[in-house]
Amino acid sequence: MEAVAQVVVEDTTTASVSFTTLPQTHSSLHIEGMAASNNTGSAIDIYATFNNITTASYDYWYRQVDRINGSNGDYYTWNSSSNNAWICRVPGTQSGAAGASNVMALMQFDLTQYRSTDNGSPTIRGNSWFSVDSSGGINRLFYNTWGMGTIDTGMNSTAITTLTLTSENYFREGSVFTLYGRPDS
Repeated sequence: MEAVAQVVVEDTTTASVSFTTLPQTHSSLHIEGMAASNNTGSAIDIYATFNNITTASYDYWYRQVDRINGSNGDYYTWNSSSNNAWICRVPGTQSGAAGASNVMALMQFDLTQYRSTDNGSPTIRGNSWFSVDSSGGINRLFYNTWGMGTIDTGMNSTAITTLTLTSENYFREGSVFTLYGRPDS
């Protein structure tokens, strides 16, 4: 893989990060990230859009497996005709948890079938992992989320040149996303 671009969040009011002018010379793209939200809450949603299309054009599936204060959870859903694709979750600022304001999610995204010469609709797959554990047992959280989204408007002959990842609120300062390209051969 070849490093193509990097976005570092440098303030507390950035709600989305975009990779523009995506190179059309790779078979697929991969993003590695480390991110969190400055919104109060245990887990904050991250969404994806292609080419700045924010109409009811996306189908997505996601699943979340978690363990919160000793209880296991497993949740999944499918949604169609959405304004964006739900991809994963990142930690928010945990109330009462020691050191939780420093917790970041590890994230990975893959974008395939994004060139105008590819056969099929563009698809993004995302994963994120994070845990919060306080020594006093106030919050003990483990999240593993993954999702997949595609655009359902017949984009299989249109090049995807912009990928935007949007937080439900704002990304925490210091969140970082690095775009890599996988060469054709």
